[in-house]
Amino acid sequence: MIAAVLSIFVGATSTADFDLTDRERLRSMSYSPVTLAVRRPLLTLQTCMAIADRSEEELTRCIEEGRIRVCFDISHRESRHRRALRVLATSLAEYLKHPDSLRAETPGQIEAEVAALFPSLTPTLRTETAARLLGCCDYQIGQLIRADAFKVTRKGGCGPGNATLIERQSVIDWLLSRRIT
Repeated sequence: MIAAVLSIFVGATSTADFDLTDRERLRSMSYSPVTLAVRRPLLTLQTCMAIADRSEEELTRCIEEGRIRVCFDISHRESRHRRALRVLATSLAEYLKHPDSLRAETPGQIEAEVAALFPSLTPTLRTETAARLLGCCDYQIGQLIRADAFKVTRKGGCGPGNATLIERQSVIDWLLSRRIT
């Protein structure tokens, strides 16, 4: 992870490419002019930890206090003891700009933000698309389908073009029901 961050900023491939003074100088540099391009709309807690440079406990506390306003637990119902938290990227950005502010919003605003995550070109999503947007694997989507979390409109089969399709609105409704407030 450190090597990836270092390679982004200075083109190095490992931490061994720097002596101690270089590492210290990189740690103290201000990255405020740098804009992060996030490819996923929902971020894992580990990604949030790397971006915000905060511990898991700090971020979890901020989520529970409402300072990070939109977060979901996408874990399967049977594995409740182990949460799979996903933070809306825009919520993390708001938190980083204003870490102490609490912002109230209406349920309609949250629903609109969540609906915007999923392409609305068709009323269905391929399971692979849902997995990519939720930041999880196809297996977890399969578990959620078996648990009747999503409405399946077409069962997939083998071969190209035979993907399982799930109803877009059922994914949105499920995700809203899993919001951590």
